[in-house]
Amino acid sequence: MINYTIKRIFEVIPVLLIVSIIVFSVMHLLPGDPTLLMLAGAEGGSIPQERLDELRIIMGLNKPLYEQYYNFVTNAISGDLGTSIRLRTPVTEILLQKFPYTIKLSLLGLMIAIFLGVLIGLVAALFKDTWLDHITMTFSLGFALLYKISDCSENFIKFNLLRNHCIAEPATKMLPS
Repeated sequence: MINYTIKRIFEVIPVLLIVSIIVFSVMHLLPGDPTLLMLAGAEGGSIPQERLDELRIIMGLNKPLYEQYYNFVTNAISGDLGTSIRLRTPVTEILLQKFPYTIKLSLLGLMIAIFLGVLIGLVAALFKDTWLDHITMTFSLGFALLYKISDCSENFIKFNLLRNHCIAEPATKMLPS
């Protein structure tokens, strides 16, 4: 059992490395300059190039990508997730502030899912091969498909993978912090 646990722990390391590379790459592939986003809300109007350069130095954006990635990983390991561009507060504080609500919502969803799963499973087991069994199976499969479709469509909308023509101009859209 200990060998299995150690093996699984070592398998997590490449996964975490790949995830960190993907997150770092996505952050750098997002359109717009983070310094412009930070200063546009605070100072408004035209921002002098010296001020942009100063903020790039503070944020470490003037360093090579490999050094930025190293700083990103070491800061994440130490618990420093950076500062929110929109709220201008540490991301760790924001996460800790929202964490109790996430736990409550997750536990409520888990309790509902367990209750419904046990109830539907009992009905299907008690009335095996009847119309009630077929309805519960269809109901369960329908919910599973509905969840998967809604999850995929949410990701399509979130990452603008569907080229929908909306009324809002790109300049009015907000980027995530």
